[in-house]
Parts: sequence; structure tokens; C-alpha cells
Amino acid sequence: MKIRKVLIPVDFSPSSKRALNCALVFARKYQSKLFILACSEGYVIGPEVIKGHWDSSDQQTHNLLEAIKAQSQKETEERLSKFLEDAFGEELAGHERLVVYGIPYEEIIRAARRLQVDMIILGTMGRTGIERLMLGSTAEKVVRLAHCPVMTVRREE
Repeated sequence: MKIRKVLIPVDFSPSSKRALNCALVFARKYQSKLFILACSEGYVIGPEVIKGHWDSSDQQTHNLLEAIKAQSQKETEERLSKFLEDAFGEELAGHERLVVYGIPYEEIIRAARRLQVDMIILGTMGRTGIERLMLGSTAEKVVRLAHCPVMTVRREE
């Protein structure tokens, strides 16, 4: 199996940094292209949330939601640039950065299919018990739904 394209979703955590380090090893060994994905999920607002407050078909409401989305994506792009620069400097030059907007696990799966990646490498938070049940696990959903192998990288203890 050739690993030519690797998707690395990041949430700016230490486990994301470790996942990127693993991905760099793959990139060097297999001459893989890395796709570093950050998901802007702040302000995920849909018509069901604003129903009864605004007319969701109203152009003004649509414009407001688009402005919120654009601002959230801009902030995520800036945060991603700083995160990568601080942690890796020029080491990731030549690899692609992507910022998407939505629910993280859905956007990760969507990007993996669209880009036709051979592997996903992502950090995990290592939650257990009730915390995991209450919050869910992006990594778990990605492992279940991905079309390709998924490597999970735990944070350092």
C-alpha cells in the first residue's frame, strides 16, 4: 500500500502536534503529501436555532450567518498559521493547509473522500468513561466512517 496522501485534522492541542510529527515521518519515508485540516466549528448556527427569532429565508439573516461563518474561518486560518509556524517553522512548507466550516468529524470524512487520501492521522484526547459518552469522540467517529486507514495518536501523559 502506497501512502501518497495523508490527512491530518488538527484542533491545536498537544495531541494534534504529536499527530503532525507522526505525519511528517510518513511524508519523509513515503514522499507523501500532507493535507493539514482545521475545522472552524464556532458559531455553527442553522435555521433551526434561529427559528422563531428571524425568518431563516430572509436575505438579511442569510447575510448575517455568512458573515459569522467568514469571520470564524478567518480566525481559524490565523490560528492554524500560528500553530504550525510556532510548532514546525518551515518544516511543513509544500504541504497543503485547509480550513473548513462545520461539524469536525463530518468535515474530516468529507475532506478525506474529496482529497482521496490514503490515510488519516489524528490526535485523540484520551477521554474515558462518562466524559467520552457525554462529549462523544471525533476520533471514534472518524475511525468508524473513514474510507481509509486511520492512525490515532494519544497525547503525552
